[in-house]
Amino acid sequence: MPESRTPAADAGSGGDADARSRFDVHRGVGRSTATNVIVQFATLATGFVVTPFILRRLGQEAFGLWALMGSLITYGVLFDLGISGAVVKYVAHHRARGEAGRARAVVATALRLYLGLGLLAACASAALAPFVPDIFNVDDAHRRVAVAATVVTGIGVAVAIPLSTPRAVLIGLQRFDLANGLTLAATVLANAGIVVVLVAGGGLLPLLAVGIVVTVVLQPVSVAVVRRVAPDIGYGWSGADRQLVRAILSFSSALSINQIASRLASRTDTIVIGIAQSAASVTPYALALRVGQLVLLLTSQFTKVLMPLAADINARDDRARLRNVLVASTRIALAIGAGVGVTAIVLGGAILAAWVGDRYSRYSTIVTIIAAGGIVSAASLAAANILLAIGRQRVLATLSLANGLANLLLSIVLVLSYGIVGAAIGTLAAESAFALVLLPYTARVVGVTIPELMRDAVARVLVPAAALFAVLELVTRVVDASSPVPLVAVAGAGLVFYALVYVVAAASETERAFYVRITSRTLRRLKVR
Repeated sequence: MPESRTPAADAGSGGDADARSRFDVHRGVGRSTATNVIVQFATLATGFVVTPFILRRLGQEAFGLWALMGSLITYGVLFDLGISGAVVKYVAHHRARGEAGRARAVVATALRLYLGLGLLAACASAALAPFVPDIFNVDDAHRRVAVAATVVTGIGVAVAIPLSTPRAVLIGLQRFDLANGLTLAATVLANAGIVVVLVAGGGLLPLLAVGIVVTVVLQPVSVAVVRRVAPDIGYGWSGADRQLVRAILSFSSALSINQIASRLASRTDTIVIGIAQSAASVTPYALALRVGQLVLLLTSQFTKVLMPLAADINARDDRARLRNVLVASTRIALAIGAGVGVTAIVLGGAILAAWVGDRYSRYSTIVTIIAAGGIVSAASLAAANILLAIGRQRVLATLSLANGLANLLLSIVLVLSYGIVGAAIGTLAAESAFALVLLPYTARVVGVTIPELMRDAVARVLVPAAALFAVLELVTRVVDASSPVPLVAVAGAGLVFYALVYVVAAASETERAFYVRITSRTLRRLKVR
């Protein structure tokens, strides 16, 4: 994704062949991002449809427990210790160097490490379970369910950790299309299972068990896909190398700290609210959080492509291309985040009303604060992935942990003073400080000047974002968007307008040429059909 201001990117030192190579990289990133977005939209769409149904069937108290179990699952995944990220990095690195044997050994070693970690996760959940009702102020009617739900959640984590390896391998191979296809299948099956369970009269425990069943059922398919795509790497337990344990854990330990920090930043609020207030108080915050977090969910569908790509570039020691990737990817990530974030800020109340009812629309302030934090975070997502790819994971881990701890401390203090709104304010403050440190550091390491990064990545997005905000504000004064059809129409029209303004006023020449070229190819294919 080269930046047009760099001569090597603009002029194309290799002529037509170099231009084709750059287009292939753009197309690969675009295809991967597109499949990421499709899967994420499908996940969000099914979640938005199923969530009100779950809320009605379970009630506010049980739904609060459902949300808390979701937060505990994200913390349980920390038993992964960042090994999946190490698999992504080293599979991409060794594949770029033609070292299929080393990549195969990485996969086998990771599988063996995962077996012990999965057992540890199950034991930890069983030990924690008896204390959960008291920790989260669960009412008497749901205490036994809360204990059992924690155990089931731990079993789910124990199963999910080792069975996530095929997806990590596919991402390391930059086959996001296949990895996302598996994720989409899991999402569809899981949501279908949830509906069946609730219609049949099942409660919280069967809902949690659905995910376990789906993960196990899809595992043979996932392994078969990996073996077909990369027969030279394969997939299995044989070939593990004890010497690789140190290398994997050296990288994954820093990545694990990043994951802990991410959970502190994104999932601690619901736990703090549950402890400080009650499980029922988690429900309105969790609903508003889902809307506000659309910013990072959609932006990350682009930025997650960068780690294996940048690892490949770094393995080839192409510093100029890496600088171009940082500037261009930061601009695109911020553009995605700003588009989704501004839409959520203006339409937050309408989204809550259309989704779960008017009684929750008054929590739009939480959506606004979380979405604003998401826009700030979007600016740093690309930088974080590039730091991981070039081996600066320890610095990233330190900064991320500081961010997570700041978020936790601010949430505790502000929840006590301002309730659930205080939790959102704490997240915004911590994320802003993190971005202000991370972006300049990454620019210096890669060799990009701060003025260049601000001019070509940040400042360009301001005009399209301001235009979108103005248009949505004007439209919502005329149109009542608190029901699904007008909401989708207003949001969709606004985002299309935003995309056009961005391409015309903010995209680089290289980026704009790519959009034009890929659009032309798509239209030609449609005409042929």
